[in-house]
Amino acid sequence: MKELTRHDDGRILCECRKCYQICRDGVYLIPRTYRNHKKYRDLDPDEEELEHRAARAAFFKKWGKPNTSSASSSSSQMHTRRRKKKSKAAHKTTVPPLPLDEDMSADAEIQYMDDRDDLDVPIYGDVSTGDALTPGSASTQGKGLMGDAPMQGDVPTQGDASVGGAQDEEEAPVDPSSARRTCDESDEEDSEEDLGTPGPVPDFDQPQLGEQLEDEDEGHDSTNISLNLNDPLPQPTLSKLVLIKDMVEDVNSARLEDDLDEQMLGRLRNPPKEPESLASDILFSMALFNNLMGGSEQMYHDTCQTIKHFTGRTLESYHKVKTKVENTTGVAQLRNDMCVRSCVAFTGPLKELDKCPECNEDRYQKNKKSGKLQPRQQFYTIPLGPQLQAMWRTPEGADRMRYRNRKTDEIIQKIFDERKISSFEDVFHGSEYIDACRDKRIHPNDVFVMFSFDGAQLYRDKASDAWFAIWVILNLSPDLRYKKKYVLPAFFVPGPKKPENMDSFLLPSFRHVSALQKEGLQVYDGRLGCLITSRPFFGFGTADTLALPLLSGLVGHNGQNGCRLSCGMPGRHPPGKPTYYPVVLQPKDYTIAKCNHADYDLSKLGPPDAMKYQQNLRKVLISPNETRYKCNRLLTGICQPSICLGLQLKSMVPVPQCFTLDLMHLVSLNIPSHLVSIWRNSSDARITYEDLPKPDFIVLDNDEDWKEHGKLVKSTHPYFPGSFDRLPRDPSKKINSGYKAIEWLNYFWVLGPALFRIVLPHHLWQHYCRLVCGIRLLHQRVITEEELQRAHNLLTQCVTADVYTKLYKAKQRSSSWRTTSVKRFLGSRLYFHQSDEPSTTMVLLS
Repeated sequence: MKELTRHDDGRILCECRKCYQICRDGVYLIPRTYRNHKKYRDLDPDEEELEHRAARAAFFKKWGKPNTSSASSSSSQMHTRRRKKKSKAAHKTTVPPLPLDEDMSADAEIQYMDDRDDLDVPIYGDVSTGDALTPGSASTQGKGLMGDAPMQGDVPTQGDASVGGAQDEEEAPVDPSSARRTCDESDEEDSEEDLGTPGPVPDFDQPQLGEQLEDEDEGHDSTNISLNLNDPLPQPTLSKLVLIKDMVEDVNSARLEDDLDEQMLGRLRNPPKEPESLASDILFSMALFNNLMGGSEQMYHDTCQTIKHFTGRTLESYHKVKTKVENTTGVAQLRNDMCVRSCVAFTGPLKELDKCPECNEDRYQKNKKSGKLQPRQQFYTIPLGPQLQAMWRTPEGADRMRYRNRKTDEIIQKIFDERKISSFEDVFHGSEYIDACRDKRIHPNDVFVMFSFDGAQLYRDKASDAWFAIWVILNLSPDLRYKKKYVLPAFFVPGPKKPENMDSFLLPSFRHVSALQKEGLQVYDGRLGCLITSRPFFGFGTADTLALPLLSGLVGHNGQNGCRLSCGMPGRHPPGKPTYYPVVLQPKDYTIAKCNHADYDLSKLGPPDAMKYQQNLRKVLISPNETRYKCNRLLTGICQPSICLGLQLKSMVPVPQCFTLDLMHLVSLNIPSHLVSIWRNSSDARITYEDLPKPDFIVLDNDEDWKEHGKLVKSTHPYFPGSFDRLPRDPSKKINSGYKAIEWLNYFWVLGPALFRIVLPHHLWQHYCRLVCGIRLLHQRVITEEELQRAHNLLTQCVTADVYTKLYKAKQRSSSWRTTSVKRFLGSRLYFHQSDEPSTTMVLLS
């Protein structure tokens, strides 16, 4: 065992490779604790010393020797200052760096990240100079834009002659000696004097505590260290963060052979080279199997016997037909054990457990007949790979899967001709996709996929939460990709309760996709008549407002930074209540610390920032205790790493850009129901005006007026084209009886401008029509750049806080803070704030 290094005061220092190493971009990592790394100290010290010296020599050869007189980095200084105890201040010393032998060979290789990826390179390049994407023929030969030939305008890779000396002129990112900090035998734990006693979230209503936490947060500013999306995440200390980080690493290191049986693995790596041949008896049996999908195996057997008795026709057995269906469609299941109460799935780091870590329920039960242990509950994962192979296998299927290539060639040709994108039609017009094509991260044979999941209660009066996930194949044209025939299942969780750890259920699906991204998927192209290698490119992860935080790892819409896009807009909470709301205007006489910021300008909202997300995530992961974790979670809006971080970075849209807005719930449910409730004065924030003048926006509170309005809606049915799908029912009778999203869409956005003109004051009707016009433009199949700008201007005019509060305000005698039941209003919320009586109730827009 390695001889321990001791100082004169008896403290033990650890210099193992785990404690003192160099990360990928040449930054020296901070030494870790002594007690955590005993196994590393048992290694051969001579081998460690030689490797360590070579690494340091290569580092200094690249960046030059550090200035030993310079001050240490601000983060190191702050960390040392916070951990320093007064009783031991005189005895603290800094761990000296290992000596560097001047004549030592410095040929050790160190990989450095190319910082040129951070340069502001135009998305499409400059066509006039030839530095741009050029149109290809990916739709026919699989080459061109996304082929193997170098693309014009590519940023030179590391080692190119044109940029060979660029990095030599840079400054060393971090002085390795300054990255050292003081450590002693008690380094593993933080004292109450240093970090406070663990407990609930501090009350930010106390200004002094809020300022103190803000100062501490500034001391942990990670912007002084250059980050790269490829950099590994720091090792957390809290057990719940350690678990999810282990799951992320488990996804990242996945291999196909670890999760699939030999038969499925063999078909995945050696797919059939022709479509399945199906005789008439097989087709008959498969049709019967499909029609009896909800029945039992015995029901299928009895039906086959009946057919044989009356027709003499013998059908295939249940298991043979099931195997044939799996081979034809690629829909095959993987079973994984789960808690009987739906708490967790026994996957990844939890796969060896015999009891649920949440409720302590047993994983197995004894079979009464055989006496063997069997799982009490299982869920089902449908691997993506075999389903993609089935979609490529026929000539027609291969043509459908090449739609993305044809559309991409069309877009690049238009960019080449017009030097810009003048209209937007599909996800392929987006900058993330164009960037992926430019960087050759997505190729002609790859499949652009979108993941979506949600929960549903199967029975109204029974605990029956079930969760479903699907894959949407964006390679298909928009008129096909959302049809049930082409939507691929991902997994099914039978319930009966909501999972406590959703990541454990997501893990098998994401492990499979990650393995396919690394190894590639062999598919038979029915049109070309040959095998090709395809990889799934993870485009988007979608869910509704309640389910998305389970995938993204964010706090959700009720957090201080609750935006699903991590836009950075802070929220406010009512006095004495912990729920935050994204209120734009500062309420009158509102003095709650950390919430009393000035009115927020919605025009400052920007797109998601992957680097900012990485910085905030690291701030959360390095939280030393529960109290600090809750503070960092409050300030950043991040609960934990997203399991999507385990996917291969080069084969995905980065987090958080991959998480999208939920336009369906916003436009088809939340906005219409909320505005109608305001006009009817039936919302949670009901206005009691009594003897005061009735607000002009309350126009349908009278039952007779409301019923007459409902009759008008019903009278439009004979004039609706069949292409408008479901007709809106009479809202006066059915609005509280499961009014469907398509009904709200047709009622509010199609009929609304005519129906509400009768009842709304002219200025409110004009405001409403601006909203309708903007939403209709966004729902077009194709939208031009001018129309997009017009929609932006119209919606900005509608949601501007001062305009909205001027239109929707009323005097009443009560005084309280109330919130409406709306989930989102154009990405935000509407609120009523009521001040001293008699008061003005204002609908505050956020």
